[in-house]
Amino acid sequence: MQRRKYKALIIDDERPARQVIQALGKWEKYGIETPMEVSNCIDALSVLEETQPDIVFLDMYLPVMDGIEFLKKTAPVNQKTKFIVISGFDEFEYARQSLRYGVVEYLLKPVVEDELERALARAVYMLDTGIDQITEDEWEGEKSESEAPPSDANALDKPGESTKSTKSTEITKSTEIHATMEDIADEIRDFIELNYADDINLDMFSRRYYLTKEYLSRCFKEVVGCGIYEFVTLTRMNKAKEQMINTDEMIRDVAAMVGYSDQNYFSRAFKKHYGMYPSEFREKSKAEGGSEI
Repeated sequence: MQRRKYKALIIDDERPARQVIQALGKWEKYGIETPMEVSNCIDALSVLEETQPDIVFLDMYLPVMDGIEFLKKTAPVNQKTKFIVISGFDEFEYARQSLRYGVVEYLLKPVVEDELERALARAVYMLDTGIDQITEDEWEGEKSESEAPPSDANALDKPGESTKSTKSTEITKSTEIHATMEDIADEIRDFIELNYADDINLDMFSRRYYLTKEYLSRCFKEVVGCGIYEFVTLTRMNKAKEQMINTDEMIRDVAAMVGYSDQNYFSRAFKKHYGMYPSEFREKSKAEGGSEI
């Protein structure tokens, strides 16, 4: 007999954080419907009452009502719901308080796929078996007894259909993740093109999108064709070239306009990119009537 699919809800005020969970979660594998999303706890209270989700992903830092206050209000009256807390800060007090309300897992941002799957597997196992709590030792023991997934809503399908379903799910999941990373890469590219003169680093994007710097760099390169720092340099050099051709600004001023406080460093970067120093580039451009070189 095939059980119903479980319902899930993601509560996070950051859209990229919700996108990452949506993309990385193996919903079909664990028999979970595509999660609902809300950006604050006030809306979440209404959704919780109306839909009664089985699994709730909860960010700790939220406006108006934070995660702990939300747990205080909802956990006692939604005892069957499995809460998975997600936080950008490794704070012992938050973790301690959340565990008082029967939280299944406490995940740190940026969310890692393996840790997310572990949390899902644990929550679904608890829902399937009807238990309210399971210790770490008990959970490790349950996992070691069988390598099969804790639950799969399609486990009783006809022979051959499960394999087809799994392959289809993998393709769909791959497409979803790719689409999400394309959106994020496009946002980063747009940001750089508008703010190329500012101090731009990977940390700012890692914090904004809750992804590791390594993963973010790799995905950006797959979508755009070059790394983030390389794209920053490319954008700055293009803007510098425009200034050198179309204005008579001093080289140190052009350097400052495109984000370089050190004129010598800018000149070396310019030569590396165009094969000549800025002064040589300007002279050659003027000799050719101000055209691009």
